[in-house]
This record gives sequence, C-alpha cells and structure tokens, in this order.
Amino acid sequence: MAKWNWERLAAGSGILFVALFVIGFFLPGKPPTMSAHNDKWVQYILDNSREIKVGAILFGLALVAFVWFGGSLATRLRAAGEARLAAIAFGGVVATAAVFAVATTIWTALAYRIAVEQPSIVKTLITLSTVAQTMISFPVAIVIGATAIALWRTGIVPKWWAELNCLAALCVLVSGGALSHTGFYSPDGGYATISLIVALAWTLLTSGWLVMQMGGERAPTATPVPTA
Repeated sequence: MAKWNWERLAAGSGILFVALFVIGFFLPGKPPTMSAHNDKWVQYILDNSREIKVGAILFGLALVAFVWFGGSLATRLRAAGEARLAAIAFGGVVATAAVFAVATTIWTALAYRIAVEQPSIVKTLITLSTVAQTMISFPVAIVIGATAIALWRTGIVPKWWAELNCLAALCVLVSGGALSHTGFYSPDGGYATISLIVALAWTLLTSGWLVMQMGGERAPTATPVPTA
C-alpha cells in the first residue's frame, strides 16, 4: 500500500477544502432570500452571530486548503509539460481565493458588529457579498477550464474525463452571469446551487486524482553498476 507523504497530503488538501467549506456553509442555517426585507436579514444575523463567525473561521481554513490544492494542481500540470496552463490555473486559484476572502470578510463583519451598530446597511452589504460570490464563478471557471485544456492536450487522463472538465468549466462560467433579481438564474437561485455543487464535486474528484498521481514515497534510485 502506498504511504502518505507531504506531496500526497498537499494533493489531498482539495478534499479538506470541500469538507471545511460544506460545514461552514451549512453551519448558520438557511438564510433569507435576496428579496427579503432588511429587517429579516438583521434578525437572521443576530440569531446566528456565533455560527456565522465560526463558519468564517472554517472558511478561512478552507481558503488555506484551496490554495494548497491549487499549488499541487499547478505542479502536476507543469510536470505534464503545460507550464502556461499551470500558471493560468494557479492564477485563477489566487483570484478565487481573493474574492472568496472579501465575501467572507463582509459576512464576518456583519456578524461581528455591523448588524448591531448599523443595522440599516445590512441588506446593502449582503447584496455586495452575494454579488461577489456570484462573480467568483469567473476565476473558478478559469481554474477548471485551464485544467481541462491541459488534460485534453497531454492525454494524462481518459478523453471523457477531460470532456467532463470542459463541461464543468462551462457550467460554472455561465453561473457568473446569474444576476436576475428572482428565479432560477438569480444569485440565490437554482442554477447557482447547481454550479456550486459542480465546482465542489470537481475539486473533490480532482484532488483525489492528484493523490493517486502522487503515489507513495519515492523509492530510492539505484546506483548504476559500471560495466567493463
């Protein structure tokens, strides 16, 4: 059985990201809809202040795991001869992490003080955070898309898996325009949920693939025996 080493642990950080994200996402309970009045949002944040702050810490840890996962992914793509696409993918990871950090910071600030001291602006900041979460689809699509192209070009995975990566990138990319005020194609609508599930599933499966690619500990290299 292959042993775990630091490279395999780093490759598996995408799995850790998904676990932390899911826990942090569901911890505060179901939020009001975007069409809800400001007062309803204020009450939700006050009722779930502790859960939101704990969730923010989990999101911060998830952020660390996601960047670590991105580094492992970029390393694997670079080793396959796709240095440019590896750089693009990691750039998408950094951009995703930045937008994610901003959206999480807004939510945390609301639970920390704003909902108590300045409740009149809560819905405004919720809208800002929600739009940021919607726009994050674009850098996520960059990560998945660059990976899909690299997998297709190098042939290190079956073609059907590369094609599924392409479909996942397209699905997430389209989610970046989900800015309808209500309905399926709104920031809190059905399509946004589908896109989130696709992105998390892709991260989980890709991280598992990276773990298998890394294998166990490297065997010591044998010293060539000189021949007469």
